[in-house]
Amino acid sequence: MSDLYGCAFPAHLGKEQQDLYEAEMVAVMEAAKKSFLENGPTLPSWTLEAQVAITRARAEVVRLLKKCASIGMTPETFDAEKIGTLFKPLRTFTARSIEEKGKFERHIWKIEADNLFISPKEVFDELAESDKKLAMESKPRELYTEVVVSNEFVKAAEEKGIDSSKLLGVAPLSENEKIIIHYHGGGFCIEGPAICRGLAADLSKETGYRVFLPSYRLAPENPFPKPIYDGYLFYKHMLNLGYKHENIIISGDSAG
Repeated sequence: MSDLYGCAFPAHLGKEQQDLYEAEMVAVMEAAKKSFLENGPTLPSWTLEAQVAITRARAEVVRLLKKCASIGMTPETFDAEKIGTLFKPLRTFTARSIEEKGKFERHIWKIEADNLFISPKEVFDELAESDKKLAMESKPRELYTEVVVSNEFVKAAEEKGIDSSKLLGVAPLSENEKIIIHYHGGGFCIEGPAICRGLAADLSKETGYRVFLPSYRLAPENPFPKPIYDGYLFYKHMLNLGYKHENIIISGDSAG
């Protein structure tokens, strides 16, 4: 479960607002838990964790729908760019838990390597051509990834004599380094890599691997299949950096 259901907050909120936000969401989740224990799951297949997480996500969606209504938007006047602007606060998060669990660093990468323009499926052909055109015009599209390591990983690496300055870089630390690529959730329209920093630190602690949290374009401004395509491109990018496919573990939560 991503940090959205723990201690992650829209980055634009101050400390006092974060506390209020957390209290509100805790109340929503406690109500969902109580309903589950007293009345059973909303759907037969839902676990307690699923019901709490989905209820929490619905609370945010309701907030966004109210904002849409407040500006008079209807299905007939739907504007993807305006929706994207409304979603922006829910795409930029900060996580308190990472401060206690580990470290992270963000890296921007460019879609400019020739093999990234080879479409793996027909549904991606137009997207590949668009990226190729941008690169030829010296305006390659950019995405980013966050590299996360746990405090335990840092300590173990230092004991092995590994240069600590390289731990949060994107280059392989060794020829056969194993890594985790974790794609964040959010219904393909909200959240971002930062939402999973605490989770990534936990994964790093349990596995002894570094965790990469890639960004991808979000709807409605960037509808299907753009998010899927960006996820594929990041995997190819990591292969280009020298990671071996058999050493890459791919995971994700919800949409991820």
